[in-house]
Amino acid sequence: MGERSAPLIGTDDITTPPWAASYEETAKAGVVAVARTLPRTVGFAVAWAWQTSRTLTLLTAAVQLAAGAATAFGLLATAAVFTQLLEEGPTPERVVAALPSIALVVAAGAARGLLDAAVAAVDGVLLPRVEQRVEHTLHAAVLQVDLAAFDDADFAELVERAGSMAPMRVRGVVDDTGALVASLVSVGAAVVTAAILHPLLAPVVLFAAIPHGWASARSARLMFDWIVRTNSRRRRSASPAG
Repeated sequence: MGERSAPLIGTDDITTPPWAASYEETAKAGVVAVARTLPRTVGFAVAWAWQTSRTLTLLTAAVQLAAGAATAFGLLATAAVFTQLLEEGPTPERVVAALPSIALVVAAGAARGLLDAAVAAVDGVLLPRVEQRVEHTLHAAVLQVDLAAFDDADFAELVERAGSMAPMRVRGVVDDTGALVASLVSVGAAVVTAAILHPLLAPVVLFAAIPHGWASARSARLMFDWIVRTNSRRRRSASPAG
């Protein structure tokens, strides 16, 4: 991709709207900048979830940790099965002796599936409540604004976009944060399990997760870039000069 000769949004007589400034910054941000803002984003999501329902937030965290423990247990059980069967070659006697370990592997997989279903069930209750809380907070804030403020086109557009998108965006941030925590717990469990099996396996597992993290960050940047460009085209086509 070559260098852009024009900003992501705007022409000479159309400036970037205030609400799009953060979108534009995110679209241009590098991996380091994204990582630097990650704790603040996670804190934002946790705060909204906590204010909505402390019980459901704690329950989600507990189930995520239990799912990570099930993952680690399943990996250790799988390693034990392979050790029993492959260390000196599989035989009918060794297969029979490994049946308890195989049962543990199956049990760990079933437990992880049930815990994932439990996380989905809790999210199904928590996320709509977060969205509803955002709507109530937004409506309460708008009611305190003077009517004269709506004469400002940018402010009116900001309120319109906030009313239609803010609840969904906050819900998405909370949902994505939960998915991020789940991924970190799973990766952490895999790294710890690999370190128990052999110390050199831990960095290998960790490095294997880096490309997925980079791809996720890149995908998010492209999404914000698309949002900014789409709004740029819309504003230009709606302007008198367009």
